[in-house]
Amino acid sequence: MQIESKPIEEVSEADLLELIAVPVPEGKRIEYKRDLPTDTDGKRKLLAAVASFANTEGGHLVYGMEEDKGIPVNLCGLRLADVDKEILRISQMLDVGCDPKIRGVHIQPVPLANSSVALVIRIPKSWVAPHMLVAGPVFYNRGSNGKRPLDASELRMAFIGSEIRAERMRRFRLERLSMLLSNEAPVVVDRVAKTVVLALHVISATAFESGTAPSLEQIHNKWDFLDLTRRWGNANSYNFDGFLVFPAVNKDQPFTGYSRYMQLFRTGIVESIQTYTVGDPPFVYGGDFEAELVKQLGLILMMLKWLDVDLPFTVMVSLLNTQAVQIISYPNRHFYSQGNKPIDRDKLLLPEILIEDYDQAPELVLRPVFDIMWNAAGWAGSINYSEKGEWLLKDN
Repeated sequence: MQIESKPIEEVSEADLLELIAVPVPEGKRIEYKRDLPTDTDGKRKLLAAVASFANTEGGHLVYGMEEDKGIPVNLCGLRLADVDKEILRISQMLDVGCDPKIRGVHIQPVPLANSSVALVIRIPKSWVAPHMLVAGPVFYNRGSNGKRPLDASELRMAFIGSEIRAERMRRFRLERLSMLLSNEAPVVVDRVAKTVVLALHVISATAFESGTAPSLEQIHNKWDFLDLTRRWGNANSYNFDGFLVFPAVNKDQPFTGYSRYMQLFRTGIVESIQTYTVGDPPFVYGGDFEAELVKQLGLILMMLKWLDVDLPFTVMVSLLNTQAVQIISYPNRHFYSQGNKPIDRDKLLLPEILIEDYDQAPELVLRPVFDIMWNAAGWAGSINYSEKGEWLLKDN
């Protein structure tokens, strides 16, 4: 189906007519409706269809298409006085009708030659499934014959599957940090002095699925275009895990190890490592961590979008070698004397966060992580946000 391989914004009348010409029957990945829901039963059927797609493999709902026993027969379209208002109505139904909320649903109007419009709803596979109908509650999935309620054993397996994915991500993080501390990183990390290691892992929900690898050649050919040198260095190479970016070695200076690198795994996972030499007594500037993480995450999201890696992403931030280290403000900030309690542990494994849209602002997504990082050093939270929630280091 053309509509599956195209960006939703590019779906055209020709793509919908192809569904009739082939024909493509209703099934696991597509369903047709002539009219939009207006009554309670119709709204429930819409929610059930969307939840069933999200709970299985994702798919499309096409409104404005007549079907006969599941076979599309006529692209009649919808006569809508206000298309945007109708899209908003459907979006609001979806926002409150399923629990947990289904993220990443796109509703695209497709103009037709008969002056009407079709609505194509694209539902991604959910990685926080299963989703239930709030008014029920009922869980649905899909098979070749369309949607159907989950039975008890299927529901149990759906919950287990979601927990297994989350646990695999957490285990991956711990394994990588263990390798880093054991000097088994892809490059030698600078450990000549007392350093704090900042580790960032960005893991796609599809990272552990087969057939989801991005093109390493594509990233190799465009690594400079993607501005990766600005954060991680001007050298790169393929390696066993995928593609590595790191600083070039200055042969005129003693080599004690690399201060940073970025590893793109062939699964689409990204690992970014940055080291910071601490003072005496040991301290680091919290604003430096925040600025670095915001810039790194912004570049990583741009790269993953360009590589067409599937959302959502789990973001994990870790700080290593933090025992007795203080996190302080810049000297010219009046907060300088507050907090300043040494961190009481050697590793800070900060809570993971979920990114469901490439356009989410890194500084806003990361705020809960920043708050907990500052909490660990005795502060009430990050000092780098205004009362309105605006990040104050944007120009740094």
